[in-house]
Amino acid sequence: MLAAELDKISAAALRALGAEVGRVSAGIGQVRFERPGFLADRTLSVTRHKPRSRQLAEFAAACMDAVPRARLDSASRKAWAGMCAEHAEALAVVDASAQLVHADFNPKNLLVERTGQDGWRIAAVLDWEFSSSGCPYADFPGARTPTWRTW
Repeated sequence: MLAAELDKISAAALRALGAEVGRVSAGIGQVRFERPGFLADRTLSVTRHKPRSRQLAEFAAACMDAVPRARLDSASRKAWAGMCAEHAEALAVVDASAQLVHADFNPKNLLVERTGQDGWRIAAVLDWEFSSSGCPYADFPGARTPTWRTW
């Protein structure tokens, strides 16, 4: 698993690994569907849903509601949900994107193998249950989790 290897490798190996992760991530985003939505079954049929730009405010509110009250005050909840509602239209430019999104692309879901002293190959990408058809930019936040070191 990639997460277990990150603290053990050289700067040169990290650069090579970063290039390999980028190559695999870009390859995932090359898979195209007829429309955006969630993958419904093993045939990868895509469910219909309202555009993501029109889901953001509701999604943000639901996320805020899921956080225990002791961890997040009501003013912060309201500010976060308000900011999402105010800027939701910015997502409209990617609403029609219909490419494969892993939705949990991070080191814990990548199996890697060495291909020489500084080379790497992604052997497998795991944990696809939240994958969907949408904008591949959605995978970027998971790829930038604190687990990754800067390369």
